[in-house]
Amino acid sequence: MVAGRSDSGLVSHTIALVRSAILTILALATVTGLFFVHLEGRRRRALLGVLLPLDVAVCVLTGVALARPETFEGWMQEDGWAEWATVHAFTMAAVVIGLRLWRGRTKQDGLGWLPRLGLISVALFCVFVAGEEISWGQRLLA
Repeated sequence: MVAGRSDSGLVSHTIALVRSAILTILALATVTGLFFVHLEGRRRRALLGVLLPLDVAVCVLTGVALARPETFEGWMQEDGWAEWATVHAFTMAAVVIGLRLWRGRTKQDGLGWLPRLGLISVALFCVFVAGEEISWGQRLLA
C-alpha cells in the first residue's frame, strides 16, 4: 500500500489513470482518422461542411472527458442523449453505405467485389452497433 492512501483510493486513482490513457488513445486515433478524411475533403468541398461540426463535437467531448469526467459520465448514461446520438449516427452510416451500394449495383463505379464486401460488412456492423445501443428495443418495448 502507498503511504497515506487506502487500497480503494489506489484503485480509484488507477482507474482514473487508465480512463485518461484510454481517452487519450481514442483522441489520437480520432485525430489520425480525421486527418485522412480531411485529405479527401480537400477534393470534395461538400465533405468539409460535414467534417467541421464533427471536429467540433469530437474536441468538445474529448475536452469534457479529460477536464470534467463526472460531467462526461453523466452525458454517457444509459438512454441519454449521447447514446441516442450514437444510434442515429450508426443508423445513418448504414443507410448511406447501403444507398451507395444500391446506386452502384448496375453502374461501372470501379468497385470490385472485395470493396463491396467490405462496405457490406461495415454497413452490417453499423446496424449491429445501433441495435446494441438500444438493446434491440427491449427497454423501448417493455
